Amino acid sequence: RAVACLDAFQQRVTWMNKEEPQHASYQDDEIDLRDLALMLIEGWYWILGAIVATLTAALGYLALSVSTYSTDLSFTPTAEDGLRALDGMPGVDYSPAGVAAELGQRLASYEHFSRFMEENEAGRERLIDAMDDVDAAVDLSVRQRRFFFDNLSLARPGDDARPGDDGSRYGLALSYSQSPGSGPALLNGYYRWAERDLAQTLAGRAERAVDGIVARNESRMAAHLEAYDEEVAANITRLQEDDRIALAELRDQLEAERQAVIDERQERVRLLAEAERIAERLGIERPTTPRDLGRQGGDNDIVYAEINAQGSLPLYFMGTQTLRAEREVIEADLGQQVKTAEIREIEKRIRQREQNRQIEALEARDEHSPFIEEYNALREENTLLQANLIQADDIEVAEVIHWAYEPTSADSPRHLLILALSLVLGGMLGVMMVFIARFAGSLRRYRFQKNA
Repeated sequence: RAVACLDAFQQRVTWMNKEEPQHASYQDDEIDLRDLALMLIEGWYWILGAIVATLTAALGYLALSVSTYSTDLSFTPTAEDGLRALDGMPGVDYSPAGVAAELGQRLASYEHFSRFMEENEAGRERLIDAMDDVDAAVDLSVRQRRFFFDNLSLARPGDDARPGDDGSRYGLALSYSQSPGSGPALLNGYYRWAERDLAQTLAGRAERAVDGIVARNESRMAAHLEAYDEEVAANITRLQEDDRIALAELRDQLEAERQAVIDERQERVRLLAEAERIAERLGIERPTTPRDLGRQGGDNDIVYAEINAQGSLPLYFMGTQTLRAEREVIEADLGQQVKTAEIREIEKRIRQREQNRQIEALEARDEHSPFIEEYNALREENTLLQANLIQADDIEVAEVIHWAYEPTSADSPRHLLILALSLVLGGMLGVMMVFIARFAGSLRRYRFQKNA
């Protein structure tokens, strides 16, 4: 049938050439789509066979290939409240962006990932589940390192900007094979471990900062105590010297006061003796008054004038007996000590100086620390610092925007796409095989006719 169609096609071309010779070149290039359609229909088995072959190859590839999945989580710097407990510690000042950047560095560090595997048995099992078992014969540490660098990636702010991103988002992505649920569990576990490890590190730094401040305060306290001990010793020495000088001066004053009393008594004796002689001349033996003596002329006017001038009676009005008795008593007690108010005051001050209670109190102290304000202030500060402990749970390192979730489908291989491509490729390959088969048949017939 195909040969008959080809002969009819050649006869028609010959007839058209006779009818319209001027368009021969144009008619030779013309292609009849009906003939092409008939040719493809007749070669349907070639097309079907090619499609079956490509579909079989695609199904075999899908059956032998390992499915790969991907998951990711993203986080952003925490709010100011997350680091309030940490920044409240003296000597500590962290910014949310700086802490988030440090967390990102830790997540991107293989040393931290390896330590996570060493400390977390569940994480190691999830890593083995997420690995491709093609290299099962390779050492686990080598596979672990290869898996980290090939399958785990960290996107920092600005690396992959998304619509609505404020430029502070971090992304941690993981590609893996085998179990679909192993990757998200591994990624979330690694992030939680890194976040807690960083929180413990920050808490440890704060504790060391506090310990450093406490140690410095203790050194300053010891210096204050030593300086105060020296100050107290110097103060005692000064007080003792002041007491010695003051006692010497007071004793000099006491001696001077006593001598003044003696001098005063001697002056009294002189006055009494003088008054006694006057009274003897006047004939006054007993105490009297001018009225008792009466008004007299002559030298006695001088006496009255003296009384009026002095405003009090002269001593000689006491009489010779009284004056003599007082003079003899004073002369007898001239060397005896008299306790005047000034002498008593000086003796009191001497006793106070001889028993300096301030020196006794300073020497009786067991310790001087309660009397040093700077020392007590530093000790109080250390007490408050040591009581102000911070725990890792009080620190919020970063805020997770979304956790890693189990993917709904594998990233590769993409089954529907591969099957669709295999159908298209099989159809194209079948058409090519139909043309090649028809060309080969025509070539054989041509050679047969030529040889005949």
